[in-house]
Amino acid sequence: MKNILLVNLYGNNRNPRLHHIYGWLDNNWLEGKVTLLEENSGTGFVRIFRLLGVLIYVYRNRPYRIYTRHLYIIVLLMLGGIKSNKVVREYHGSLADEMEYRGSNKLKRRVIRIIEYWLSTLNFKYVLINDHQSGNLSLTVNRYKIVPNCIEYTPDKPTYNPEVNDKFKIGFLGNWEAWVDIEDLLKVSTFYDVHVVGVGRNFEHLKANYPDVNWHGYLERDEALKIMSSVSVVCSPWSSHP
Repeated sequence: MKNILLVNLYGNNRNPRLHHIYGWLDNNWLEGKVTLLEENSGTGFVRIFRLLGVLIYVYRNRPYRIYTRHLYIIVLLMLGGIKSNKVVREYHGSLADEMEYRGSNKLKRRVIRIIEYWLSTLNFKYVLINDHQSGNLSLTVNRYKIVPNCIEYTPDKPTYNPEVNDKFKIGFLGNWEAWVDIEDLLKVSTFYDVHVVGVGRNFEHLKANYPDVNWHGYLERDEALKIMSSVSVVCSPWSSHP
């Protein structure tokens, strides 16, 4: 039986997709026994040793496929001579773009952007969180699978019912980055009362395109929680701040 290695070095801030991804992918991609290698990557020398530990594990166990979203692990695997067609890369968007949004060091951003360009030329399989990214990466259909966001939007199905919709409120709490496809949520504002607390990429553009959304912008903690306490469902992109 083929051995599939799923690597997650985000510790307690794990990506829930890692635990159910096997059910989404067909047998041509992940068929076999799945092993989960999961721990906190740490910082400094601890991170270096744990990254090297992943490479040693791969060399010792020779998994058929390696599934991860960790950029540094992918780079290390490539430098270690692992073939790119053995790697399934979970992709949330450009890390360099995310670092730019956070105001990170310019030199580090440039290095990451060069690395990302190099990786884009290799023959990985990809798991994406939305279909927009397939175009950004210029991927052919056989090279990626979509693991959709939790919110599915089908405009031809919902119907407006004032007895139900006027009572149902959806809240979004947090600042969003490039990989957060917040428009999946904003589109349901046609049918539900949507409240967004936070700011992020294309904020003014989104405000103009979705006038039915209640845009609260950045608020202090107590004010934000007061608004969120009045909604029926709260969505947040940050699993480390429930």
